[in-house]
Amino acid sequence: MTPDERILEILKHQKNGDVDAARELLGQCGEDDPWHGVALRMLGHFLYREGLVEKSAEALRHAGEHETGFVDAWYDLGVALYHSGQMKDARAAYERAIEIDPEYHAAHYRLGITLYHLGELEAALAAFERTLLLTPEYAMAHYHMGVVLGRLGRFEEARQRLEEYLEYHPWDAPTKYHLGMLSARFGDTEAAKRYLEGVPAFKAGIPVFPD
Repeated sequence: MTPDERILEILKHQKNGDVDAARELLGQCGEDDPWHGVALRMLGHFLYREGLVEKSAEALRHAGEHETGFVDAWYDLGVALYHSGQMKDARAAYERAIEIDPEYHAAHYRLGITLYHLGELEAALAAFERTLLLTPEYAMAHYHMGVVLGRLGRFEEARQRLEEYLEYHPWDAPTKYHLGMLSARFGDTEAAKRYLEGVPAFKAGIPVFPD
């Protein structure tokens, strides 16, 4: 059985929930071809789900380096590194994915979040703008863009973005909280209370917005 045939079998086992059989075949793929990009990416996913983030990142990096143009491997590497707190390395992985495919909207979005955590707010804003240029309906980009705009002091723009996100997710408490705080900054007490009534802490009587 060739590595590619084993990949198909692995996918079948995954679909059927037989993780052990899938893992065994994945090991055989590695023995046949240690640098098989798809197999390395799948190995990275297995390791990540088992909490072995460093080993997962190693497999995903090898997949990206040895499979020319393997954009998904670099994107997945960014996700693994981000969730392990390695923000600078995650940024580099997302930037590599974007270098391969400049229209990979999810990579732009994830890059924006990473830049936000690195404190590079203007760069984060540019990444979210690019995400929405490529995919205007990407609701979460509206939310995070609103948060960044608020941090930058551009409150009216922030409120507009958050209201756009709320159109997609009308029950989202964090968005209502941010909108409540922004409305309070504008002195719009009624709007602030209206938004904050949808926040669990407000319902519980915690004074997130003082009278």
